[in-house]
Amino acid sequence: SGDSTLVVADLEPGTYTTTEVDPAPDFDVTDVDCDDDDSSGDASTRTAVVNLDPGETVRCTFTNRQRGSLVIASRTEPEAVGGSFRYTGVPSGTVPAGGTLVVANLQPGTYTSTQVDPAPDFDLTAVSCDDGGSPVASAGDPTTRSAIFNLDPGEMVTCTFVNTRRGTLVIANQVVPDDAEGAFTFTGVPTGTISGNGTLVAANLTPGTYASTEVDPAPEFELTAVECDDDNSSGDASTRTAVFNLDPGETVRCLFTNARPGAVVTPTLTAGGTSAGGGDGDGSENGSSGEDVNPFDEPDEEFEKFPDPSDLPPDAGTYAAPKPGPWSVTHYGGQLDCRTTSFAIPEGPVENGVLEVLDGGQTVVGTGLEEGVSITMTADPTINGRYSGSFEGSEQGVPVTIDYFWQVVTDEHIVGYLTSSFTSEGVTCSVYRSFEMFYNG
Repeated sequence: SGDSTLVVADLEPGTYTTTEVDPAPDFDVTDVDCDDDDSSGDASTRTAVVNLDPGETVRCTFTNRQRGSLVIASRTEPEAVGGSFRYTGVPSGTVPAGGTLVVANLQPGTYTSTQVDPAPDFDLTAVSCDDGGSPVASAGDPTTRSAIFNLDPGEMVTCTFVNTRRGTLVIANQVVPDDAEGAFTFTGVPTGTISGNGTLVAANLTPGTYASTEVDPAPEFELTAVECDDDNSSGDASTRTAVFNLDPGETVRCLFTNARPGAVVTPTLTAGGTSAGGGDGDGSENGSSGEDVNPFDEPDEEFEKFPDPSDLPPDAGTYAAPKPGPWSVTHYGGQLDCRTTSFAIPEGPVENGVLEVLDGGQTVVGTGLEEGVSITMTADPTINGRYSGSFEGSEQGVPVTIDYFWQVVTDEHIVGYLTSSFTSEGVTCSVYRSFEMFYNG
């Protein structure tokens, strides 16, 4: 065992050899030293050669150095927001929020692990290591997204990476009377022009303070109120400005009410968005968007591509929006077609993510349902519970746009498919793949 001896007595003088069996993966032989000028040790072969003289006692000491372990602990601010994070170097791999990445049986030395940029969903805000007792301490640097591990023999070093979830700002524009037409321009963040009863969304923003000001809508309209659903944010109709104080992972909505001169004003801001068109603002009530066309009663050619569930509940297709919170998605087998050649895409493992339901269900942001992707989906104004959106990225250096289509079956069940078309080396290919999503809250 460690720190003990092995003795063989009453040996005739001569040459003897002893070799230590490789102690890996727990230890490495780093030195073999004999107290006799005629004898020798070799750590690379883990062997001592003893030249024993008459009456002599020769001692050879084998030094075994224990290997150590490195741990990356993944934390998010706030907790339980989902997401996954990838690391290169040592340790390397992908770890979910709240998980750990462990590499054991490493030889003592210096190692570096770097987190792949988690933008646009997160910002790495802190990297700390628990190696204060080491002569050469380990350290992390969030600006380089790296941890440098100085691993001593037998040591376990843990470095914790804290990723802060970015947030979303929503300007909801209410006009009075409800059928009044107009265009309203905002400067700052969010910025842009929207129509009456429309919304303006700025997603994936670093927590902090933002301000957005409506350009004077006179003489057609008068801005009568600016209200925010966040205690830390505020609106001022006299300056036509909303000041957003955005916390990690938060969605803040501010309602601007623009009225025709002489119109009666009744602001309708709710916790989940504007209540125009019905519903409680979280998108979970029936009939809160579009013309309440139930796609299950009147299936169109586009809907035929959805994986129609075998047993639909009686209220299927009457829900306008999904519930916010944790969801899972199962990707079914798909097809890749390139000219005259087709390839089958196998079914994928279940992935977990989070849905944010914004502006009364008109916008849904899905995070983590595809690795490293945040997808913004927009409600169809004519079909109840129909959403579409797209994501632009690259595959092996080729620019790819993926279009997503969702149909809400109930507020806890979504069916959908994705399509894509891209050209590589003069060959145009198309992709189709269906999936189902279920609420996990």
